[in-house]
Amino acid sequence: MDRLFEVGLGQRQAGVDLAGGLQNTLFTQPRVEPCRADLIRSFGVAVVGDRAIREHNIEQTFAATDTGRIKAAADAIVEARHSYVLGVGINHTLARNFAYLADMALGSVRAIPRDGSLAIDDVARAGPGDVLPAMTFKPYRSEIVDAVAIARRQGVTVIGLSDSPASPVVAGSEHGFVVQTETAHFFNSTVAAGALLETLMAFVIADANEEVVANIDRFHAQRRALAIYRDD
Repeated sequence: MDRLFEVGLGQRQAGVDLAGGLQNTLFTQPRVEPCRADLIRSFGVAVVGDRAIREHNIEQTFAATDTGRIKAAADAIVEARHSYVLGVGINHTLARNFAYLADMALGSVRAIPRDGSLAIDDVARAGPGDVLPAMTFKPYRSEIVDAVAIARRQGVTVIGLSDSPASPVVAGSEHGFVVQTETAHFFNSTVAAGALLETLMAFVIADANEEVVANIDRFHAQRRALAIYRDD
């Protein structure tokens, strides 16, 4: 398995250990949120090792994939007529960030659902030649699952990100990635999902033609010319 931390994320900092077997409790025991709340109250967030959990999530996520699979998904986005990046709730932030960067390079990527719209509306005109990166984590959001099902029927290529290979957005998708979301809190961690999307974005840039880099340069040059950026 390729050391993706060296390719896309840099070296993982090692040596973080939780005191007294707490690491084993967090990483191996069934996910019971009240128990986690007790741990936080008893040990404090710093001792629980939120940083160690984040690093664990990233490591396990990348251990379950390889550069070939990420490159194949990136190629699909680069070659797509349009790419619709789908996420709701906290995942909509991830979708918007990825779409913002990818569209800067390709000019054919948008985040959905758009304001005032539904996910199923935004994929209504998508079809063969289009790509739908979609993400949802337990509990799975019905609007994501429904939009993915519609997109598949219309011949859209789906890139699914979720927390299980049995997730409805991963199972049956042309490209699927299982992302770890373990947390010391009540809400899913999005750190590993963000890391995977950043790596996917790196492959989009690496696999695109020279015009893509020129597009990004023009984008920033225009902003500097209009004094949108400040260097001080």
